[in-house]
Amino acid sequence: MRALIALHLLVALALILVMLGSFGVITLPISCSSSPPVIGPQPNPPHNRFRAANTLTLNENIAWEINLGGSGEETIHSFFQSSAGHLFVVGTTTSTDYDFEENTLVTAESPVATFVIRVGRDGRPQHYAFVEGSIVDKVIHGIDTLFLFQRHHGENLTRVHTLSLSTLNETAEPRVLDTSPLVDATILKINYITHTPIGVPHYFRIFLRSQDALGRVFFASMHFNTNFTPRAGLGSFVELPHSMSQTLVDIICFGHSGFFVLSNVSDDMRRNAVGHYWSNLDGRTSRDLELGGAIQNRRYQARGVTISRHNNRFAILGTLDTAPTQTHIFEFNFDLVHQVTHAESMSGLATGVLPTHNGYLISTQGASSFPTYFLDYRFSDKRLLTSLENFSNVGAMMDIGTGDDIMVTGMQNNRPSLGIARGGNFANFSSVSIGSSTERIIDVRNDGLNPRYAFVILESRGESADVSNNFGSSDVWLVRVRI
Repeated sequence: MRALIALHLLVALALILVMLGSFGVITLPISCSSSPPVIGPQPNPPHNRFRAANTLTLNENIAWEINLGGSGEETIHSFFQSSAGHLFVVGTTTSTDYDFEENTLVTAESPVATFVIRVGRDGRPQHYAFVEGSIVDKVIHGIDTLFLFQRHHGENLTRVHTLSLSTLNETAEPRVLDTSPLVDATILKINYITHTPIGVPHYFRIFLRSQDALGRVFFASMHFNTNFTPRAGLGSFVELPHSMSQTLVDIICFGHSGFFVLSNVSDDMRRNAVGHYWSNLDGRTSRDLELGGAIQNRRYQARGVTISRHNNRFAILGTLDTAPTQTHIFEFNFDLVHQVTHAESMSGLATGVLPTHNGYLISTQGASSFPTYFLDYRFSDKRLLTSLENFSNVGAMMDIGTGDDIMVTGMQNNRPSLGIARGGNFANFSSVSIGSSTERIIDVRNDGLNPRYAFVILESRGESADVSNNFGSSDVWLVRVRI
């Protein structure tokens, strides 16, 4: 009997040890938790930051959403998705109690800091970095590296930080961008040129605006190697003097071949849009275009420029002095830059243009409406898209997926919304509303690994309709939406 009791005790003890050992190796999947893991000192979390689909009852289209920031003011500069599917959000903050870190570098002497956050596909933050400096000029990323161009308020000295996409650790000492001989140069645009001829390394083309002692304004293009030393050789520096009345509209870059600068001049001598095209292939040749002369000597103010997707042309949108409430679109050949190949007009002032697989998608703003048009590349088919009549304040427009699907952002029924035209067919248009009237869409990206989803950055200055909490003076949300 004693032997039987001892045997039972041994079996029970063995079972207890097995269970204890099992508990030591079991880990719950992170998606089972309604809040992300702590990634830094966080003795008093300011709020519940993460909501998964099963905790949302007001919007079935949202897979997850996360609040980025603290009790201060957050401003988003940009966000992107890497080839591995991770999301990167870059912006500035005045919060001292940021979600995953106490030390945000925000102090009384430096009240604004720059942040970079890497978020996983499940919506949980994985890595973060804070950098001193309150102004972000540009964020560019390669396969495994992020280049952060930023500076302090009140100075034109641009610093370049090089961060690893896998850890967000800095992989090199910050570099100061040397823009001499330009004085007090302001960065207008930065292009990372990766499509280069064989043997030509990748480089940065940086467009700047400067002013000399005589008050003349200069546009300049400078080339830098990836270590941010000036790149000598073809097209390394060009400049163009202009009057003080010069207003930049846009700069479009044609890869390694050249670039086009479009601006408006409104001095006593000229009141027209002017364009300047430089070719890097034939030794910095500049071809100038004054749109007033190209359009029968009428005055023209440009509002935007875009490149056609299916021919060697580009289109400029703007207004004529004879029709200031209408948008006129003029198409030009690269080779015959002074010759208008096509022209068309439509009501309202242009607010955006997207070259699609078969034509231009143009959003406009009228006195009391926001008409959106489709114009084919032959300029023979112009259509008012009635499916977008109730879709106001059309903002971002982009191609998504593999079948020329088009996504637009705007407001519908006073709520921020995404609209989808499958296959580019606006007769088959559907929309998804997210957030509330107190929120607005800052930016949107299609999920590169699943075209049926999109990632949206929302800013809220009131109570969120989806989360029903008000955390800071300016709440920023990253949302994964089913489209």
